[in-house]
Amino acid sequence: MAVVKVMSQWGVDAKDYDDSISIGRTVGDDSQTEGTLAQMQKLFHDRYRQLRKIIVTNYGFKNTKKISDITDNRSRWSKHESNLIVMVIESEVTRNGHLRLTVEDVSGEMDALLMIDVVERVGVVAVDDVIGLTGTLSKDGGIYFASNVLFPNIIPKQEPTLREGVEPVCAAFISDIHIGSKTFLEEEWMRMIRWLNSNDDKAKSVKYLVMSGDIVEGIGVYPNQQDELSIPDLFGQYAEVGRYMELLPDHITPIILPGNHDAVRLAEPQPVLSKEVQSHFNRGVFVGNPCRFNAGGTDILSYHGKSIDDMVMIHPTTSYEEPQEAMKEMLKRRHLAPHWGVKNQIAAEPHDLLTIDQTPDIFVTGHTHGHCLERHEGVQMIVSSTWQSQTSFQRMVGFEPKPAILSLVKLDTLESIGIHFG
Repeated sequence: MAVVKVMSQWGVDAKDYDDSISIGRTVGDDSQTEGTLAQMQKLFHDRYRQLRKIIVTNYGFKNTKKISDITDNRSRWSKHESNLIVMVIESEVTRNGHLRLTVEDVSGEMDALLMIDVVERVGVVAVDDVIGLTGTLSKDGGIYFASNVLFPNIIPKQEPTLREGVEPVCAAFISDIHIGSKTFLEEEWMRMIRWLNSNDDKAKSVKYLVMSGDIVEGIGVYPNQQDELSIPDLFGQYAEVGRYMELLPDHITPIILPGNHDAVRLAEPQPVLSKEVQSHFNRGVFVGNPCRFNAGGTDILSYHGKSIDDMVMIHPTTSYEEPQEAMKEMLKRRHLAPHWGVKNQIAAEPHDLLTIDQTPDIFVTGHTHGHCLERHEGVQMIVSSTWQSQTSFQRMVGFEPKPAILSLVKLDTLESIGIHFG
């Protein structure tokens, strides 16, 4: 896409532009999986296939061997370097600080060793990571000494100033509204609604409202939740959301994803909200979680972010206070839930829809009740703000949310700003 050095101005009138939304990778309402072992194996085979292709494309790993190729010819590959693309099935730090891996590909499995200098250079290598390895085989064929590790990683995008052919309107981003909870920030929410209906230049430019999950508080999500509900009926909660949606200006199109509090399965990817739920809304584009879509010429990847619960347990740079660091790890691994079997549940779909097959222009998550706007390798990352005040659980663990912030991104320049309503 052509880039010119002219800055676009805030304040275009979004009502002068028609909707331009194209839905890409997501789960519809026809998802069917029994979660059998065979289905899960098929899912991981598909993940490996997709990420292997990315590594080959990114790094020119064309002369890649299979594990069986080098173990069957130990004499050659103990003297010469080889390239492998593998999935990690076990990872253990040795007493000396080295990293011992058990890895596999379609031909078999083997042990690999990353010396401490390699570990310090490449960072965390965890179970289920798909990586490229360069190294040599021990003479007895018992272990593969890896001198380099490559992650699928994203291709850095050019920092744009003004992108030709992209609408000069804005997309707004929110998540974790939690309508139905006693801690829902109704006053701040209504302040945002009034602002969106105002003549403020930035407000008038908002064309799309991306709502990245946990639209409602839900029912039975955690113990004793009923004590913290202002609306005890699930469909009553969605009906209230629908009433709030009617207050939006007519030219704003909501794009609505589910989260772990919504009325869909917990396992990801999550399908779209049911037709019964959608009947409470007079408008909106309903998609699954995650969803890849194009709005106004801009490629957006929206994900609620439940896997961040796993990331903070595995990656020392990641925390609930710095969730954007988890997003960087996802982009590095080209997967939204790279580590299975911790807290986050994965559905055994025929194809792995949690892989990041293309580098997006905008990558947005929620779930953590934080807020961040940060550019990373040319991608505009957004941690969407919540519309719920500090919960009893957050107070117990000492976590301070960052609520009532509307994130705005100008689509033609990817300039971003947070509008505070708290």
